Amino acid sequence: MRKPWSAVALALTLAACGEGGHGGGTPSVVPNDGAVGGTETAQCRAGSQVVATVFFDGPGDRFYGIHTRLRYPASLAIPGHRDDQSVIDRVRFVVPMPPGRYDVPEATFANGSTVLNDEDSDRDGVDDRLNALLVAREAFSDGKYVDVTFDCVDTVEWPTADAFGCGVAGLTDPQFMDALGTCSVLVQPPARS
Repeated sequence: MRKPWSAVALALTLAACGEGGHGGGTPSVVPNDGAVGGTETAQCRAGSQVVATVFFDGPGDRFYGIHTRLRYPASLAIPGHRDDQSVIDRVRFVVPMPPGRYDVPEATFANGSTVLNDEDSDRDGVDDRLNALLVAREAFSDGKYVDVTFDCVDTVEWPTADAFGCGVAGLTDPQFMDALGTCSVLVQPPARS
């Protein structure tokens, strides 16, 4: 017997999608309590981490599957490649899901399945795009989708949302039909020392 949510995997398209926002963005400025002008440019120092949150929006308020592509700047990296455990450890799905009603440990994703793939989309030898796919057994709403933790590769200005590109490659509605969606990125500010 075919499970109803398995059709979602078939309905999601993995075709290329347009991604905007490849620019460097505007500098991140944070208060520094006492400097001339009262602000300083925040630094993303080699070895520190940046958390970017991906949000998605689609028609209606119920979905069973989504596939996003998050392009990130060369100044950031995720350890590992493709679906390595180190990549998986850096991504947290935060979609509001109904509570699991299944007799499984809490750590098990009982409402569906996820796929992650960190890839080198421009074939220059450096990963630069994270694919995140969620197929759910129960409907979820649009909004916050994933938190991704990146490492700063070099010391540069703290990245802004403009440094990222985000596209929805596939979105499935309650009738298991493809729907158009958009996504956006919010970069969490640096921790104040």
